Amino acid sequence: MTTGEPIIEVRGLKKYFPVRRGLIAGMLSREQIWVKAVDGIDFEIRKNEVFVIAGESGCGKTTTGRCVLNLTAPTEGSIIYEGVDLATLSKREMKALRPKLQIIFQDPYESLNPRLSVFQSIAECLQVNNLVSTQEELLERVKMAMEDVRLIPPEDFLYRYPHMLSGGQRQRVVVARALVSQPEFIVADEPVSMLDASIRAEVLQLLKELIKKYDLSYLYITHDLASARFVGDRIAIMYLGKIVEFGPVGRVIDNPKHQYTAILISAVPIPDPTLTHTRRAPVGEVPSPINPPPGCRFHTRCERATEKCSREEPPMKLVEKDHFVACWHHFKPSQWRD
Repeated sequence: MTTGEPIIEVRGLKKYFPVRRGLIAGMLSREQIWVKAVDGIDFEIRKNEVFVIAGESGCGKTTTGRCVLNLTAPTEGSIIYEGVDLATLSKREMKALRPKLQIIFQDPYESLNPRLSVFQSIAECLQVNNLVSTQEELLERVKMAMEDVRLIPPEDFLYRYPHMLSGGQRQRVVVARALVSQPEFIVADEPVSMLDASIRAEVLQLLKELIKKYDLSYLYITHDLASARFVGDRIAIMYLGKIVEFGPVGRVIDNPKHQYTAILISAVPIPDPTLTHTRRAPVGEVPSPINPPPGCRFHTRCERATEKCSREEPPMKLVEKDHFVACWHHFKPSQWRD
């Protein structure tokens, strides 16, 4: 249950990456070209909340998560945590906050050093940040984190290496590594996408249980709306660097207001062979983030787009309680900005 008090506030977040060009292209034009991965988004994450960012690959989800933790420096915007703008902090100042702000990466095998044992991988955060004073305390904290993620008994796993673990066990090690510093906020970047369906449910249930035990808040990044509904409280749908819809996760998934959200939901399989399920697909290809279309970014693929959609970007509009959508279809002509 969320308290309503924000733990993270994101305002006007942008992240542009420079495009590297060849020698001849650089000689013909010196104008810098940018990939607009995240292009001006706003949201807040409340205490004890799971805030979900969902969308297809390349929409800017992971870049948003990395910017929120200042692992990737934002081009513009602010990320407020405990009254401090993380985007303005130096590396030394940011290091002092790292134990409270952790991340669970998508691929556990890639994010674990194959030369480090489970104990070394989990203990590293405590050692680097000087969070323990004795070797006995270090071992106790590592064992406690392993028990929390149900790697039990810990003695059976402490000195194994990543290649000696199953996929689910590796993911639990990554979760334990994020928990061992006793953080307040965790970015979970598609933490179950590499796992089998049966293991996914166990890890998602574990993440939910840890919220109550450790008073945690999550930014949960996914392309899987089924898992988003299971674990999330509120959800933001991203398309081409923009948030097009957000609100309570059940309300957005049950009654989507944006065409893009409806298309994403239609792709979720229904585990009932007696029901007919029609999948919808948007027309055309995803535009380039280097040169995104003007107006509503989805208008080039939207079946109900109008001339207004191609000329002007729609603002967020409240359509139901706590449910917002950026679509001109939900504005009356008298509300259009000229």
